[in-house]
Amino acid sequence: MDEALSEFRGSDAACWDEWAAMMAEAEPARPGEATAEPARAGEAGPGLVSSKTSDTHRENSGSPAASADRKTCTLERNPARLKRMQRTVRESSRLLQEEIQHGGFRYWAVFLTLTYAPDQDWEPGHVSAFMKTLREHLRRRKIRARYVWVMELMKNGKPHYHVVVWLPRGHKLPKPDDAGWWPWGSTNIQAARSPVGYLSKYASKGAPELDDPYKPQIPPGARLSGNGGLSKAARQVRSWRLCPAWVRELFTVEDRPVRAPGGGWLSRATGHWEPPRWRIKECAVDWSWITFEEIGA
Repeated sequence: MDEALSEFRGSDAACWDEWAAMMAEAEPARPGEATAEPARAGEAGPGLVSSKTSDTHRENSGSPAASADRKTCTLERNPARLKRMQRTVRESSRLLQEEIQHGGFRYWAVFLTLTYAPDQDWEPGHVSAFMKTLREHLRRRKIRARYVWVMELMKNGKPHYHVVVWLPRGHKLPKPDDAGWWPWGSTNIQAARSPVGYLSKYASKGAPELDDPYKPQIPPGARLSGNGGLSKAARQVRSWRLCPAWVRELFTVEDRPVRAPGGGWLSRATGHWEPPRWRIKECAVDWSWITFEEIGA
């Protein structure tokens, strides 16, 4: 989300129109399934406030105005980041599981929890250092690193991490804190009977409650999730599944749709361009929320 905000500051407002539609979807559609409209009044997903009201500011709320005759929706930064992360985690873990099953590999999945010691401060590079060590361990044994991890905030505001790693049958990982892979606290390792379920559960637990100002928020610079091991074809499928519903209706996986510079969506395979359907209306000074309105509504 922060990277996209930086892109918006130096680009046309139209290139941000798709975020509202993307975040409004509760579930990614599959080929042949019905898809929802980008946003409906009262039906916005997490991170969105969708409305059709008078063209006046909400009284003493500090929130953006909504229009009487245009469909609008407001995207709030942290919930939108979390919603995007939840979908990415879910799709990455599903596709990794599918690739392994279809490939006929004998495998098992292990579930790791990485927590901090009470006197140890969190730093953004810790999880990257751990994953680098894990990948090197597997590389030396000629094992493809297939993994998904997700960050969760504890009640004290300190992050901890949940990692699922898919391994060949018979291969075991050392306990990361005992092996020196995670020197910042303790770890737990166990078999994951339902890897996708585990990851989806902890991805959904990571979201802060907006109506609780005392609940810890995401630390600046924190990565919410990561993954590795997907084939090029699977990454292409994941990218398509994470597109807005209306984009999936117009483009196939093979079209490889991507946001076009200046707005809209472009097929990297054919060069076909579709114009944007949302445009930015207004935003907070600190970019904590952005209000979009439907073009042509």
